[in-house]
Amino acid sequence: MILAGGKGTRLRPLTDGLPKPMVPVGPSRCIDYVLRSLTSAGVREVIVTTGYLSDRVVRGIADGASHGVSVVYSFEDEPMGTAGGVRHVLPFLGDEAFVVASGDVLADVNIRGLLERHEANRGRGAVATLALTRVADPTQYGVVEIAASGRVTRFREKPRKEQVFSDLVNAGIYVVEPEAIAEVPPRQPYDFARDLWPDLLERDMPLYGEPIEGFWMDVGRPEDLIEANIRMIRREGRPLPGNPESSVVQGARVRLGHGVRLTGAVYLADLVRVGEGAEIADSAVHNGAAVGRRARVERCLLLEDCEVGAGATVRDSVLAARAVVGPGATVERCVLGEAAEVPAEAARRGVRIPER
Repeated sequence: MILAGGKGTRLRPLTDGLPKPMVPVGPSRCIDYVLRSLTSAGVREVIVTTGYLSDRVVRGIADGASHGVSVVYSFEDEPMGTAGGVRHVLPFLGDEAFVVASGDVLADVNIRGLLERHEANRGRGAVATLALTRVADPTQYGVVEIAASGRVTRFREKPRKEQVFSDLVNAGIYVVEPEAIAEVPPRQPYDFARDLWPDLLERDMPLYGEPIEGFWMDVGRPEDLIEANIRMIRREGRPLPGNPESSVVQGARVRLGHGVRLTGAVYLADLVRVGEGAEIADSAVHNGAAVGRRARVERCLLLEDCEVGAGATVRDSVLAARAVVGPGATVERCVLGEAAEVPAEAARRGVRIPER
């Protein structure tokens, strides 16, 4: 099961018209990496739970054929929480363990290894095995303590700094036995991290944790989303001739003017146009977007059909589809909604501009 119903409120106004699982990270969307991890582990059947902007999720994934899986959807009129959404479809899950994965974190990970570890843990009564990862600031996540055997001994969701007891945190990917989900109250909101895992621990039902292999990153804040794009482009790109430090992924029919400079990790999707003398550094520029003459784009995410005018500077910012930055304007640390506009020669710093 892939949980794809979140609203991504910290990324607004980008997510006012785009569900967080559909947000692009490098040349793919956030949810694509989860699907790739699942198919690599041998998963062939997927249920996607969705509610917020569900039509965009369905159009984006369709029947799953492009990913080599069969996909069906569970629609929630009212949010049921992560565990509540799974409980809602429990009759369709059968009597074997299944994978639950968040569709709105960047997870390009070894799920097969997690499945194998859970199979070993079942002999010790495990009702679930949680994927864990190490982070610098555990206060933003569910912090987990495990014994030498891997059994979870403590779990605390988003503790204060003085309450942190481990740098291992919940990665939002689980292998779960149906008996664990049967403990979730039906037809009411219920969450894995806030409700189910603490409840099962209190009742001494065995949970196990496994540090996961691969790349995992939360993309909940604009700065995190930009960093995730840079990292994935760096992984999948190729260096430019004479510039071994660069990493570039380029689509079809890209037009680059004379004297264009591409530095760091750069993704240029199909039909991107870059005017003469422009500079693009550590950024992703999506289908049909245009960067004008002598403009500079640095550490940015520009979605479809954005326009950055001649001589404009855009740094550390996220621009939703069809957003426009006028000629000579300066935009720093901003998030622009769909079709939002910054006038020519204007300066915008540290603001969020809603869709037009």
